[in-house]
Amino acid sequence: MRPSHRIQGARESAVPPLPHPQGLREHHDEVRNKVQFDPELVGVYSCDAAGVIDYCSDRAVELWGRRPDIGDTDERFCGAHKLYRPDGSYMPHAKCPMADVLNGTVSGVHDAEIHIERPDGSRVIVIVNIAPLIDGDGVIVGAVNSFYDIADRRQVTGLHKTNGAT
Repeated sequence: MRPSHRIQGARESAVPPLPHPQGLREHHDEVRNKVQFDPELVGVYSCDAAGVIDYCSDRAVELWGRRPDIGDTDERFCGAHKLYRPDGSYMPHAKCPMADVLNGTVSGVHDAEIHIERPDGSRVIVIVNIAPLIDGDGVIVGAVNSFYDIADRRQVTGLHKTNGAT
């Protein structure tokens, strides 16, 4: 297992630090439950520090076109079949934004575009937002990703415009 990584200024993170390591699972669940989203539009999943998926919502499964095996150490960072960058180039899971957050390369990801290829060959363009889960010592112990299909957002925006909302 690789060592955990630290983020400078981690105590200033939007995710509150743990008071002690024993509360990690409860803290992880509390953070996940506080995420406000429409479960019919937004997929959510989380990974532990090693990138192993430990939770995924039904919408995440729908967007990926498959259900990953929770806790499978051979499947890390994302439940998608294949990932691509906006320019169309292939993105290995180990180089995806979730991996970057867990490795401490970036402190978080806000509104990044990712192209998902499903097992049936269809593709969907999603916007991802990833926040690290950080313990009381500033160590990254996991991360949560919320993501949505751009087409869903365009549809909702179009409905608001049609109905005269701003």
